Amino acid sequence: ETLQLGIGYRNSSLSRHEGASPLSLEAGDRAPDGPLQDTRGDRLRLFDLFRGPRFTLLSIGAADIDGFASLGERFRENLRTCAVVREPSRGAAESGYISHAYGVKEPALVLVRPDGYIGWLGAGGSLASAESYLKDILNNSGNRS
Repeated sequence: ETLQLGIGYRNSSLSRHEGASPLSLEAGDRAPDGPLQDTRGDRLRLFDLFRGPRFTLLSIGAADIDGFASLGERFRENLRTCAVVREPSRGAAESGYISHAYGVKEPALVLVRPDGYIGWLGAGGSLASAESYLKDILNNSGNRS
């Protein structure tokens, strides 16, 4: 209670999801932490990625990496992207942990707001919906993408 980690915003206008949630979490829930290994093999945590004034878009097992990277480039001032993939040589334990912490039922996209809460989530192929959410939120806050 002191840290206010039980606070949620599922019914907020800032919380949206595309179709049925591919996670056990819902938009408006606090985004869980978890260990990761970057492409260089350095260890970090999701909370490290969430720090700062930008949104973070996680791709958990989604296949459209080119579209994902393109979205990150179009919103680069306001968005960082992180693809969580399972590789036998590196990071398998980490992606398994993330999948478990987020309750992944199928490939998913998770957009974490700068305050650490999930603003939008959708299935792995919902990039257009994620982009629409970002445009709506950024235009309403006076920022431009």
